[in-house]
Amino acid sequence: MNKKNITEFVISGILLLVLFILVISAATARKAKKAVLDNIGKSGVLEEKTPLEDSSSRPKNLFQQLEDQTKGLTLTRDPFIFAPMAVSGEGDSAFRLNGIFWDKQGPVALINDNFVKKGESIDSAIVVEIKQDRVILNDGTHTFEVKLE
Repeated sequence: MNKKNITEFVISGILLLVLFILVISAATARKAKKAVLDNIGKSGVLEEKTPLEDSSSRPKNLFQQLEDQTKGLTLTRDPFIFAPMAVSGEGDSAFRLNGIFWDKQGPVALINDNFVKKGESIDSAIVVEIKQDRVILNDGTHTFEVKLE
């Protein structure tokens, strides 16, 4: 055999191998397509879920995640009732903390049925800070807290 015959033999072998791979992949694709078509009912809708549509492989939506995280939790108080939750103060002046509307940038407290922000005054006190569960007030002589219970 000369060099030209060996080259033709190798090229023919490679072409046969490529042809064989194409025939096998086409047959596999045809079987997969037939399986999907077999799952389509008379209505033209898939009756079974394909692996891509399996709900266990999809991430849960936000509502489902929140529901899973909050199962078993109980409220310590009703956030929609504005009843006096805490009373604090000296002498004649009493401060009732009715609620806190928490926001990192601008929380608002409901004290003695008045909405107040940090730096504002209520009766004889100034709001020093509003936290998620309490408000810190200063009446000019001392600093005190009014807490939600």
